[in-house]
Amino acid sequence: MSTFKHNSDDSGTQANAGYTLNFYHLASDKEVRFKGFITNFSDQYQSNWDKEEIFGRMDPIQTFKSTQRTINVSWDVVAGSLEEAKENLEKLSTLFNMLYPSYTAKASGTSGMSHAPLLRMKYLNFVTKAGAAAKATAKEGGLLGSSSGFNFEPAMDDAMFGDNSGNLYPKVVKLSCTFSVIHESALGWAGNTGNLRTGKFPYSAGESQAAKPGASSNPAATDAPKKSQQEEQREAQKAQDLFDSIYGGGGVRT
Repeated sequence: MSTFKHNSDDSGTQANAGYTLNFYHLASDKEVRFKGFITNFSDQYQSNWDKEEIFGRMDPIQTFKSTQRTINVSWDVVAGSLEEAKENLEKLSTLFNMLYPSYTAKASGTSGMSHAPLLRMKYLNFVTKAGAAAKATAKEGGLLGSSSGFNFEPAMDDAMFGDNSGNLYPKVVKLSCTFSVIHESALGWAGNTGNLRTGKFPYSAGESQAAKPGASSNPAATDAPKKSQQEEQREAQKAQDLFDSIYGGGGVRT
């Protein structure tokens, strides 16, 4: 893992201790790390439902589709010296290139895309795989997903570093991105056991979900007494009656 060498304050020590925002590019196996100067963070969970209007009913029939997670993060990249500013710009160049896919040359002289530009993002326990260590790398413990892009905003009202070739290196760069999470863990609840299918999601809080002693390995299994065939038939009939009252033959029951 790379270290932060050019530092004029304690931020480098904190970054080398693991307090960083990390991005890992699956196609190139490259990872970049930034000091944790986070200026804004939001984590949105959006449930999507299909809603169907039925004649005679006051409320639509709602069918669950999915829950999607989108993270918006803004951070500052700060340089205390020309050397650190050059290092920052090199990291940013690598980060922006992570938005592009990998290509494989073909015998015809053309090239085809071989890997999409998927990323892993890691920020302590706020952006992490369930149960991963807070200071793990993005490759080891980052969330999988895609980014719609990065916004690069150098502080133009502040003096910049420059070299003899005329290149400019910002002292401060404001960055932001939107990250759409691709869930890898089995989320949700295990039947009516009251247990989560994956513990420590999303912020490594709480306990891992362990099977109770003597419990079945089947997530949907419970300790409740087994129902008789007649009880199961009655419940099935009730479910069918409810379905018929909503969609059922010949019109809507009132």
